[in-house]
Amino acid sequence: MSATVDTGGGPRGVDFYGLYLDTANNILYTVDPAGEVHVFSSASTRTGATTPDRTVTPNLGTTTIVVSTFGIAVDKIHDLLYVGIAPSGANPFIIVFNGASTANTNISPNSSRTPDRTITLARAGAFHLDEANDRLYVSRFDGVVWVFDNASGLLTGTPTQNRTINMANTVQNFIFVDTSRDKLYAVSNDPNTANRSLLDIVDNASTANEPTVNGLSTFITATNIRFSAVAVKP
Repeated sequence: MSATVDTGGGPRGVDFYGLYLDTANNILYTVDPAGEVHVFSSASTRTGATTPDRTVTPNLGTTTIVVSTFGIAVDKIHDLLYVGIAPSGANPFIIVFNGASTANTNISPNSSRTPDRTITLARAGAFHLDEANDRLYVSRFDGVVWVFDNASGLLTGTPTQNRTINMANTVQNFIFVDTSRDKLYAVSNDPNTANRSLLDIVDNASTANEPTVNGLSTFITATNIRFSAVAVKP
């Protein structure tokens, strides 16, 4: 599958930098490094060259230069779209759009849309949305994971986390939460051994609240493998 989009200036390739699959509705949401979201309906039957059904181009203001993005998620219960933004010279933030199921800026004339909320989180580099429990897990570059309850109610600004899970490895962890088993899976590069990666598993993810996680179930990968994402089939 490949795709092109034209939001003005002619067709260009879609960068499938980050993905979120709405399995219930067979919709694929993708985000490129600049923060533009492309949405593909009937995802399981798409093949070859295609075009997005919808595009959401965020308007972040003229002073924000996006270096990259760090995740995308959709809350189907509250119809919200979450995108992680890493800007130049400022703290990372997560933007939230209402009406995720219909949001579209690639219409005539092409336009952009200001996020409905902007949640600023220092040193954030990955996140996982527990849609069923309205809970947001944000992983920082220093090995700390912040947990926010009532994610759909977070307002623009810098909220205080409800709980903290410190992976105690001082590096960026990429995370996934298996809500059916209440486990947090985190992958990272081993800070103590070159060219080695780690998979850590935290029990009781929804209630864990400790400065340092003790008794991690740790799986050490073979050398020369770098992990940058993790997903678990519940």
